Amino acid sequence: MLKINYPKLTPPEINSDACKAKAQELLDYLTDEKIEELCVHEAGHLTLARYAGVKASPVGPMVYRDRNGVFQYQTSCVDIPEWSKKYSLTYSEELLTNIGNGLAAGGIFLEHFKHLPEDRWGDGDDWGQFKEYWQYAAQQNENFRRMVEPEWKQARNNVRKYLSKLTRNQERDIEQAKAEVKGTFVTIPDLF
Repeated sequence: MLKINYPKLTPPEINSDACKAKAQELLDYLTDEKIEELCVHEAGHLTLARYAGVKASPVGPMVYRDRNGVFQYQTSCVDIPEWSKKYSLTYSEELLTNIGNGLAAGGIFLEHFKHLPEDRWGDGDDWGQFKEYWQYAAQQNENFRRMVEPEWKQARNNVRKYLSKLTRNQERDIEQAKAEVKGTFVTIPDLF
């Protein structure tokens, strides 16, 4: 059985029927094929964030409470502390490009390595975050008040260009990132 993390949940919350149901829903979703896709997707984020020079680390499957107190699950993600406080960043073209490339990389890695169609990239949340970064940037600087769709398309093309001319070191970095993400999917023995 896969180990699930329960950040900021107390033992009574973890043992509640609602939390157990959400954990089971997550376990049912995480087939071997889905885990492989998630490893490639998250390795994209991890690789391009590190390429931009920021610290990033993978986070494995978790069940948590959302802002409304409802249990939700996250299959996996990449934690990038330097980019996490959207409202307090000092935005520049370079920062927005790096963030865009990092967010777009998950889907484009699936396109490149798994040949999956766009509807299987699982990057709806990434697109949503991309728009949020641009909203905060526009509040800081009116030069960032422009259509974000072309910027997202450019970020995707930047990642495609990156993947089209990989060096051996970059290939090694990508394989290492995939292994790091895979390592967050820890299997624990069934007790019963």
